[in-house]
Amino acid sequence: MVIWHNTTDREIGPEDNYRTLRWLSGVLTGMRYEKERRRPTPDGFVQQHVLRGTTPDGQEIEVRACFVATVRDDRIVRLEEYLDSAASRVLDPYREPPAR
Repeated sequence: MVIWHNTTDREIGPEDNYRTLRWLSGVLTGMRYEKERRRPTPDGFVQQHVLRGTTPDGQEIEVRACFVATVRDDRIVRLEEYLDSAASRVLDPYREPPAR
């Protein structure tokens, strides 16, 4: 599976995505995704959802996002994620600096 994010404009694999999800779940208390809508497309589906949680300093966040999924043989083969980068900036202080 290939995952593309609008915030980085690059493709990653599942392991990189899992690493991000593990980081998020370690930073946010009460992290959850709330599905708002899912609609089929000719080759998959589109899903709109909201990521919610609380930062270590007590700030509630709400990041709206959309997945465009391509499905083949009942498996997601490509996932394009579009998210509100302005809303996710509140997480920047909790990001690890890049490895040197």
